[in-house]
Amino acid sequence: MPFIARLNSPDGALVSPAQAEKADSLYCPECGGSMGIRGGHNTDREEHLWHVENLGNGNGGSCAGAGQETPESEIHRRVKAHSVAALRDRFGSVDIERIGTEIPIDVTDSGSERDYRRADALAQFQNENRLFGEGLIIEIQYRHADKNIPRVNADVVGAGYSILWLDAEEVDAQPQSGIPDIDMCFNSEDILSYTPYRWNGTDILDAFHPQDWFSLPDEWQFKDPGQTCTHEFEAKRQEIKCLLCRTLYEWHEPSHSPIYNETYKITTDTRVEGERPDFPSAEEPHVHHWFAVDTDSATADPRYRESIRRERCGECRAAKVTDSKGHTVVDHTGREIYEITTSLMRKQEHCDHTWHQYEDWCIQCEIPKDEADTVHSNDWF
Repeated sequence: MPFIARLNSPDGALVSPAQAEKADSLYCPECGGSMGIRGGHNTDREEHLWHVENLGNGNGGSCAGAGQETPESEIHRRVKAHSVAALRDRFGSVDIERIGTEIPIDVTDSGSERDYRRADALAQFQNENRLFGEGLIIEIQYRHADKNIPRVNADVVGAGYSILWLDAEEVDAQPQSGIPDIDMCFNSEDILSYTPYRWNGTDILDAFHPQDWFSLPDEWQFKDPGQTCTHEFEAKRQEIKCLLCRTLYEWHEPSHSPIYNETYKITTDTRVEGERPDFPSAEEPHVHHWFAVDTDSATADPRYRESIRRERCGECRAAKVTDSKGHTVVDHTGREIYEITTSLMRKQEHCDHTWHQYEDWCIQCEIPKDEADTVHSNDWF
């Protein structure tokens, strides 16, 4: 169920149902649609937000938050209440700006693509705390396989908050003891916890091994199956594939890591000339996005005007030349694109020709016999 809205306008402050009144004007932070408050006093449901029908930029149903009205688990609710009580006990002598459950925090400066994160339980301080930063968040792990724990940690710590993860079932199984001692949790190697004074967002993401936290579609993996290949990845249609080893590649946003798919190795005549530019600052492998180069009739060999495909990468300016048989050259030397020739092009230019016994074409370079000694036109191949 939705627990976050913007107050008074689609760009207003983020609030939870507990921070708003039913008479307030509330808007969905995802789709901008109008929202209302349900549940709470004298009902059997926790107070929550809902999308007003037929709104949300004209279609409330198009928003990922619309219709998500499933009640929160009782265990999760109880452990959140215990967490708030533990935060009050730990920080009773500290000036508190706000404390409670389902409180949104601004993470726009953390490097995240999200504007906010909703804390299961939060104690936010009026002044920065030398141990815990802007505040302490307790997150409850319970039936949240889709929750991106490394990314949440990076966002929260990047915004200046500390974060502590607790197992809901373990805490709920010991109602007498409640939440473990917070300071002990931060000193334990067995409990996930991070503070902005020991970590930054990048360090946190590097500390998590994606294969331990994320499941991938069948046949995809985090380990590059073509580690011996220098990889010339190119974007083509809906996939990214290496020209040399045919490995498929995608950027896996949840883990912030590249993933690979080892495809059937089709043998092709692909040659790389020169060294590929190094991209040490890039988080992901370079992908060529090719753009066709118009043939210059004043300088191009007339044999190759139509039968040769010449392209350049729009980012690294590498050149790619492909002949009619699919033989390819990727050139990083920066030389004139019309000087680049494939193996078939060179054969046909310099071949002494061995003619097929029964057919009129060369078995070495495949050129038609009646065209061998002529200036070839558009149908040269």
